[in-house]
Amino acid sequence: MFGGARGADALPEILKMIDEGTPVAQRDLPPDEWPEVEYLETIFRELALSRQSGFSAGPILYTEIEAWQRLRGRMLSPWWVRMIKLIDGCYLTAAASAAARK
Repeated sequence: MFGGARGADALPEILKMIDEGTPVAQRDLPPDEWPEVEYLETIFRELALSRQSGFSAGPILYTEIEAWQRLRGRMLSPWWVRMIKLIDGCYLTAAASAAARK
């Protein structure tokens, strides 16, 4: 499963899939990973909408994750929170690199 076997090693692949907007069913992933990737992508996209911004985008805050959990009535395990924060860090790094190239 995505959450156990590959964990953080799958981050570059997940970011690329999210960025390209490729439907999960068409991605190069085993079918048993599709629901977990869709779940993670959905949560990340929802939380990204709450992102603070000024001169550049800010990170997804733990308080935003906590509020999301409360409003959705779902508790994320520490692993899911860590994955969201890792993906967010990769996203912010890629966004800063793209802005610097302009």
